[in-house]
Amino acid sequence: MQIGGPTGTFIVIVYGIVERFGVNGLLVATLLAGLMLISMGLLQLGTIIKFMPYPIVVGFTSGIALVIFSSQIKDFFGFQVSEAVPADFIEKWKFYFVHFSDVNFYAFAIALFTVLVSVLWPKINKKVPGTLIALLITTLATSLLHLPVDTIGSRFGEIRASIPMPVIPAIDFETFRLLLAPAFTIAMLGAIESLLSAMVADGATGYHHRSNTERIG
Repeated sequence: MQIGGPTGTFIVIVYGIVERFGVNGLLVATLLAGLMLISMGLLQLGTIIKFMPYPIVVGFTSGIALVIFSSQIKDFFGFQVSEAVPADFIEKWKFYFVHFSDVNFYAFAIALFTVLVSVLWPKINKKVPGTLIALLITTLATSLLHLPVDTIGSRFGEIRASIPMPVIPAIDFETFRLLLAPAFTIAMLGAIESLLSAMVADGATGYHHRSNTERIG
């Protein structure tokens, strides 16, 4: 029932960690968060999380949704700027207003088309996801018409066909100390989200999940 992975809410946290500590810092924070989650389960703390007020959960997830929405504006309008978008919420929107004249109308048209197809397609066919249809159409259009928009290939280059050998990240004690707070945030977010999805699974199956087991899992 509980097969899933990190959701979009992790984008904000992960971005901040990578920006400040690099990928190695993210690896360490993730390992620490995993140890924290296992500890929560072993210490029977999963039961306490069940009593977290619902308004806090709603407010937290709504806030994250707003931050994620804000992070997509640059790509939605295809802003053609070389400088990086600020990480802070207010500064990010100031950046958008300043650079609004740099809109790539091809990118905006593709984004708008994708949203409309995703929303309206279920009225035509509910078995095939509208997002899949939009993905196929826009990919073909971009490829055949050579539209001047960013693609996965143009932005990230060639995707490696091999898996790199794992390397233990080199982190000093001071960086380790600074990563404890982000790691705790990852652990709490993972704990809350797994609890929420477990409650959904309970409603769908009629069973009752075990909170501490979910923490360890």
